[in-house]
Amino acid sequence: GLYKAGDAGGRITGGSGYLEIVAPTWTNIASGNWSVGGNWRDGVAPNAGGRGSYRIAYDTTPYPGISTNNLGSDFLLNRLEFGSSHAALAVTGNSLAFTNHGTALPQLNQNGANSVTLQLDITLRSALTFGGTGTGIMTNTGAISGKFGVTKNSSCITVLTGANVYTGATTIVGGTLRTTTKDSLPTNTTVFLPSTVAGTLDLAFIGTNLVQGLVINGFTLPEGIYGAGTG
Repeated sequence: GLYKAGDAGGRITGGSGYLEIVAPTWTNIASGNWSVGGNWRDGVAPNAGGRGSYRIAYDTTPYPGISTNNLGSDFLLNRLEFGSSHAALAVTGNSLAFTNHGTALPQLNQNGANSVTLQLDITLRSALTFGGTGTGIMTNTGAISGKFGVTKNSSCITVLTGANVYTGATTIVGGTLRTTTKDSLPTNTTVFLPSTVAGTLDLAFIGTNLVQGLVINGFTLPEGIYGAGTG
């Protein structure tokens, strides 16, 4: 983004020059590690522990393969973005910790037509939104933990396959959230489906997933067992 002289807060003086803050952007066309500077647009790897201001982006070059976070566990970031040009991609390695940056809440955005698989754990230090405008399936195979919740508002299918233990709400306002095991939704979460048209919960497993509550279109459902025939 750009910060101009005259914006609120501190002051920048000078003529017509600007400072541009550049997000760490992966440009390697093959598999590789986050610690290698040459895998990033500006030739510099991110800080080992991450930063709350980081927006890690995969949005400039079509690349297949695996991108591995071999930096610190609970790598801090605010956003993880997958652009419209990426090929099928997997991100693996050490865990990510999503946190807010000022008033900017965390986002994990899928903007492409090809699949993305996150093969790592996620820690929620603030509420996380699965967003984006793409149609490619996004799958998370690791565990999501933390005292905050997740919101799904993208049009694509987001798949949770891990044993998740976050304690905040699960809100589905767009697209499909697919769970593939009876542990994919934490027992302490309340599931919100604000609209029966825009958001879908796809229970793609055999068995029963115990949750704290279920609210559909503003109505809190009583204790019971609910599935495709009742939602």
